[in-house]
Amino acid sequence: ANITSIGTLPRGSPDRGRRRVREKLGIGMTGGGFVLAVGDQTPYGAPTESVHALDETTHEFGVD
Repeated sequence: ANITSIGTLPRGSPDRGRRRVREKLGIGMTGGGFVLAVGDQTPYGAPTESVHALDETTHEFGVD
């Protein structure tokens, strides 16, 4: 279960994106081998702030 490209990125706030990243990392990082990604693409028109929030949060919390 990754970040949805039709919900979180284009319509969610940067804070919502940060929460989703932390949730998904908490589920997937246990045991290693997890890659966090947008489900299929970064949608056209997704707010730059939301894309950066996902990236920054992944870098901050995605290293075990």
